[in-house]
Amino acid sequence: MPKAVKEYLIFAAAMLALFELTFNTLGKMLSTLLADALSRTTSCLDELLSETGVNPAFRDLVINGICPGVGSVLAFVPVIGILFFLLGILQETGYLAEAASVMERPFNRLGLSGQCVIPLVMGFGCAVPAVLSASSLTSHTDRVRTIRLIPFISCSARLPIYGMFISCFFPHHRISVLLILYAAGILAAIVTALVTGTSGTECRIPSHHKHYHKPDMHAVMSLVSRNIIGFIRKAFTVIFTASVLIWYLRSYNFDLQPVSDSSESILAFCGRTAAPLFAPLGFGDWRAAAAVIAGLTAKEAVISTLVVASSVSDQTLFTMLSDIFTPLSAFSFLIFCLLYMPCIATLCTVRNVTGSWRESLLMAILHIAAAWCTSFAVYNVGTFITGLI
Repeated sequence: MPKAVKEYLIFAAAMLALFELTFNTLGKMLSTLLADALSRTTSCLDELLSETGVNPAFRDLVINGICPGVGSVLAFVPVIGILFFLLGILQETGYLAEAASVMERPFNRLGLSGQCVIPLVMGFGCAVPAVLSASSLTSHTDRVRTIRLIPFISCSARLPIYGMFISCFFPHHRISVLLILYAAGILAAIVTALVTGTSGTECRIPSHHKHYHKPDMHAVMSLVSRNIIGFIRKAFTVIFTASVLIWYLRSYNFDLQPVSDSSESILAFCGRTAAPLFAPLGFGDWRAAAAVIAGLTAKEAVISTLVVASSVSDQTLFTMLSDIFTPLSAFSFLIFCLLYMPCIATLCTVRNVTGSWRESLLMAILHIAAAWCTSFAVYNVGTFITGLI
């Protein structure tokens, strides 16, 4: 077997092992345990608030707003921890640096240096540090073009969306659907690189021979702890704020009067206004539209918005999703969430690194257009094929 082919197979095997451990074995088991613990905690808190006779509106905010919104995101902390642990091992052993050498030739065909693989792989964790990592690339062209590609890579913030929808609609094909989503993001990045750049650029870094070493576990655990703390901080700031806001919009009308039916709320009006834009993609329900809009603040807010908007628990969320989506429209929704514009934090980081809001604006427009067109194609081609069967 040629050496290059062997190295590519090793790289593919490393990524496949990372996905398997993160999403289907350790990650799945630990997330289920934590979700059960959070559910029991919410039940105990509900009983406590009922016994103390607190204001019903406050109890509804805590039990049907904050707890399900924040809890639906916190349940994925183990997945985030495992992902960053494995990425840290790959980085500390020197494999990511070796991967830069291995990927030099295929990246060269995209007009990029093999060094670009490092920020792109970091994008599997979070786009913000990945963009910051890309800022260290010596070539200005590599730096700007890599930053444009990073948001196509599925970051950890999308995992709650993937996990919830795959568990509901594709429970027997968990890894297959995940691989399709990750591959779709990588393919979108490749297509974008080919369309926006020139190929055939001369290799710019020499090939390295294997320089593996024992990982510094302190550095690995530091990476894991920083990102878990950052994820939890986001859950208790951005997601907390979004959950409270969504609960308020779901519970009141424009006369600031409480509503018994969320379909009469401010949130429903906003969702119905935006819903026609998403109807050709298969998810024209106002709750899906509201979730997409909320996802602009942070991708984790998509699931928390669906939970709060529907006033359901994690258990009944599966039933609610089945009422809104079919398997085909659910997959179209996943594709849209994969491709549409990155969170505001990423756009701000892009602005800071490039020194221009123009690059952030172009990125947002590119991703929204790519997401809409791709989801439209997926849903309508899927509908046509289904009609022939």
